[in-house]
Amino acid sequence: MLKIVFYKKLPRLLKTDFDDLMKRSFFWHQSGKEKQEEHDKFCSKKDHIGYVLALKVNRIIGVVIILKRHVKFNNANLVLGGIGGVSVRPEYRRQGLATAMLKIAMKMLKQESCFN
Repeated sequence: MLKIVFYKKLPRLLKTDFDDLMKRSFFWHQSGKEKQEEHDKFCSKKDHIGYVLALKVNRIIGVVIILKRHVKFNNANLVLGGIGGVSVRPEYRRQGLATAMLKIAMKMLKQESCFN
């Protein structure tokens, strides 16, 4: 049975599965140094709101990472919300999972006052 859930913090039990999916989806082309430079430039743990996961028998088949950042622009304080990554295992693609996960992510961004 498939379920889509939101986690503020990634459960330890799912960390290995999460890391595997992220590696397969996003980092296959980068060296360790390139990954660290990208992470330092664009990411911070304090930016994470949480994760929307599509799970099937406690296996992650899809992920959406939700981010929120406070910035100052032209002397105004802004709240930026966004998606840090969307991934679905190849055998589960084209079934609407990413769309379903993104709808939940957008609701979470709205709850976090990232947009009206």
